Amino acid sequence: MELEMGTWNVRTLYETAAAKSLVEEITKCGIQILAIQETRWKGNSTMRIGDYDFFHSGGQKHFLGVGFVVHKDLRDNIMEFRPVSDRVCTIRIKTKFFNLSLINVHAETKEKEDSTKDSFYIVFYILYSILEQVYDTTPSNDIKMMLGDLNPKIGR
Repeated sequence: MELEMGTWNVRTLYETAAAKSLVEEITKCGIQILAIQETRWKGNSTMRIGDYDFFHSGGQKHFLGVGFVVHKDLRDNIMEFRPVSDRVCTIRIKTKFFNLSLINVHAETKEKEDSTKDSFYIVFYILYSILEQVYDTTPSNDIKMMLGDLNPKIGR
């Protein structure tokens, strides 16, 4: 099984038309699994739009939010979706020879105050430690991958 994957900071999917446009674009590209950041959806949810299932992890406000968009052909292969926070979520997918564990992360930008960035990385370290413990209990043939918007900045 070949998987076409990607990651996209969508900036917002608050309007219904934005999610439909996203589906149109990833359909054109043939993407089967997409990690998305900055959805601005509240709470944790799962929904279908067109040929795709949206798995979402958000907070209590229309701010931040991460998730995965998965093509319907993989629907039966989804083993687990775990919303961790409005910046981190995981999904586990069964493939022919192994299971694929994906971590979607949305990091703070350099422009944020240092205290905000520091608190995110402390929380992320704790969350990653928890996820690492969870992954240690998964079969050894699982492939583990971290993706998302890590907000790297080069230069000034």
